[in-house]
Amino acid sequence: MMFLNEARLNRSIAAKMAGVSRVHFHRLMRRYRLSAPVSQAKLSAEKVRKIRSRIGREPRRIVAQSMGVHPRTIDRIANYETWYRR
Repeated sequence: MMFLNEARLNRSIAAKMAGVSRVHFHRLMRRYRLSAPVSQAKLSAEKVRKIRSRIGREPRRIVAQSMGVHPRTIDRIANYETWYRR
């Protein structure tokens, strides 16, 4: 599948081409994203592994403060909404 930027398509047009709603297309794009967040991210794969190991032992708020990120970021990592399993 061509990347949207290379094809110069926006999500609405790509969703119509795929035959699904724009919202469903967006969910599919997020679910099947293969790459990690961009290189400007504050967290590396190694830091994410450390976060996941600390989540069960320490409050998420404390983990977020020590890593310098927002507590919601820790929630998203814990729920695999970002930094997916491979």
